[in-house]
Order: sequence, then structure tokens, then C-alpha cells
Amino acid sequence: MKVLDAPASRHFTFRQLVECGETFYRRAVPTAEAPQQAASWEMLAGLALHILDPVVDELGPVQLTYCFAPASLTREIQRRKRTEKIHALIDPRVDQHAACELKENGEPICERPGAAVDFRVPGKSMVEVVRWLVESMPKLPIDKLYYYGEERPVHVSWSPSPEGRRNAHRDLRVQARALHWAKAEQGAAARAARWAGSKEMSVTPGLR
Repeated sequence: MKVLDAPASRHFTFRQLVECGETFYRRAVPTAEAPQQAASWEMLAGLALHILDPVVDELGPVQLTYCFAPASLTREIQRRKRTEKIHALIDPRVDQHAACELKENGEPICERPGAAVDFRVPGKSMVEVVRWLVESMPKLPIDKLYYYGEERPVHVSWSPSPEGRRNAHRDLRVQARALHWAKAEQGAAARAARWAGSKEMSVTPGLR
């Protein structure tokens, strides 16, 4: 079993992939829960090596807002959704943030092997970040990619399975169309705002 301070890749330690996100740091005593399954460590290393390292090399340092999510962290996010009405789109069955962790009955939390991260690139337009991610396929082995809008982090997952890569091509074709739509909507919003003489009008595209 690896330790959290061990390198996951050239730019990231496992601790950086585990200790991130608003909900994690809002805990009374933020304590990292290391992955319990060996396969989870492998998936996180693959995510860092094949996705995050190339992003850093090309676009610069990133801000991780959500990555590895053990069951306890997922429960806390779900509690905050109910009590604090936070906007958090999570689905542990498919979003790959749990990597290869298991339920109490021994079944995988997530139906799909892999690992996922949500991140921003400070100082960069998220539209441009997502465009670069899309255009970098298939060299960049993205499994799933979700764009939520210019002001929000992008969700990217990695999977070692060939099936995952085929699905990624399908998803990213959809994503490319969404980006075209997002730019068109942003342009339309800007024109409408100028016409109305108001700075309050905006359109924030979202996809998932």
C-alpha cells in the first residue's frame, strides 16, 4: 500500500489528489482517508500521469477542486446538499471519483473503473481549457469530460480500458458541439447585454 506523500506523477502526490475540495476542508478535523483498494491507487496515478501532468505542462498549474471521494466524503457532500443547498452534481455510481473503492457489501461504489478530477486553471478561460482538452484527444486519453460553464471547474476522468476510450470519443464529439453552443450563447448574451445597456445579463452554459 502506498503512502499519501508518495508521488503519483511528476507534478502531483497522492495527498494532493485526496486532500482537496471545499467540503474536505470544511470538516472539523480535515483528515485524509487513503484509498483502501490497490486498484484505486493505480487509477489515481493514471489520472495524474496521463491527464493532469499534460495539462500542467501545457497550460500551467491547476487548482484541484474535487478528486478522490471515499464514501464518508460523499456522504458529507450529500448532507450539505440537503442542509446547505450547495450546488454539487455528484453521482458516485458513475462519476469515477470513488476510483475502485468498494461498498460495505463488497461491490464497487462506481460501476466504471477509473478515477476523476474537477479542476480549474487559474488565469485561463475554462472554455479555452476545455477546447484544448477536446483538441488533444486521442493523445490525451480522457474517458469522460463534463463542462459546467465558464465560472466552474471542468470534470475529467481517466480509465485504462479500451471501452472507456471509445466512449470518450463519443462523449467528446458531444462536448465539441456543446463548446460551439457555449461560445454562441456567450456571444449572444454579450450582444444582448450591450443592446439592453445592462451588465447584469449573462448566459452560463452547463452540460452533464
